[in-house]
Amino acid sequence: MLYELFRDLSTNVVFKFFDTTTFASLNMGPVPSVQPDNATFLNPALCANTEQNADGKESPCQNTANLVCRSCKLVQITNWPHHKKMCKSDLIKSEYVPGWIKPGRLPSWVSDSGLSSDFGVNQYLWGNMPAVNILNIEEGEGVCDIHRDMNLLFAASGDIRNVVKSIIEGLSDGYDGRCTLVINDINFIVVARNAILLFIALSLEPEEAVTTMIHVWYSALLEHAMIDTLRHVVLGHIIEVCEKIKGKPSTSLQAKTFPFGKRSLRLVLKKHHWDELKDYFNVPQDMTQEDAQAIRRRVMLAPERVDYLHRALCNQPPPIRVATVTFREDGILLPYSASRGKFDTPNPTFFHKDRVWPMRDDASPFEGWDYYEYIRFAPKATTDV
Repeated sequence: MLYELFRDLSTNVVFKFFDTTTFASLNMGPVPSVQPDNATFLNPALCANTEQNADGKESPCQNTANLVCRSCKLVQITNWPHHKKMCKSDLIKSEYVPGWIKPGRLPSWVSDSGLSSDFGVNQYLWGNMPAVNILNIEEGEGVCDIHRDMNLLFAASGDIRNVVKSIIEGLSDGYDGRCTLVINDINFIVVARNAILLFIALSLEPEEAVTTMIHVWYSALLEHAMIDTLRHVVLGHIIEVCEKIKGKPSTSLQAKTFPFGKRSLRLVLKKHHWDELKDYFNVPQDMTQEDAQAIRRRVMLAPERVDYLHRALCNQPPPIRVATVTFREDGILLPYSASRGKFDTPNPTFFHKDRVWPMRDDASPFEGWDYYEYIRFAPKATTDV
């Protein structure tokens, strides 16, 4: 679904970014001189046979899956050791029974535990309502006006889901006007991540851009080749700007326009934010994959929050329940059956600074997109959200 949404970011679009906040900085990793090979993570095979051996080495099957489990609509029998845990789980049943029912106790959210309904860092790096096409040409300006120049403002934008949906669904394939989008947010981590995602969209071929964007946007761990890609296509631009403005006052606004053929990206930041932006490409040297997962799970799988999780699961259809629990466990936005083996590097846009997971425990990629829109693109495994 997201590939279908993102693949046409090629119209005459000017992106302008502004921010209004403060932060700090670390050391740089090297900028790769050549484009890294990202073939291993593009279009992950949907076959669940991820542990087959070829010449004594683990070699996940690369074929398209043709069979699906009749019970859970996820995967077939080759993946049974992993699959049975979910296939026989209460999560897949039509009606979910939360954990406080069987022992007959009060859930923590109505007891006297004093636990707040909020848990984790109170900031929103992912949308908490489905993306909106703000153009909505047919019901707004009308199709007769489709080719005129447009100026769109995404004030306090949060992530770029509304930007993506508005461009892809709002502008026709034959659009020949000039569309300027102005995007801002008071939270610099939001601005930084949005800028990085649009750099990726404008720099890479659609297939590679979409896959890289999805994982940088949502996955807690990345393949190392993705980190090299970020440094190759984005970091060099940032370093060049930082060198040119190094003598400027820390709080002065500094702007730079980056051309990409017919498109361009203009970034307006305070000088110290340009310096901090470099940190979003580097994981702290002492942070391992295990460290990053432990930090994230302390929020997403906190034992004292299990009743809040079960309450949320009660209101979800079975496919969303399965996806919610799987994503909370591993934090990697992949099909249920796909191999996570090479996702071994903490995502620096989440873990570049403090050793904390930067969101609340109810943050979810599923909140930012309409389930009934993207499930139409599901392959054989129709439960694999």
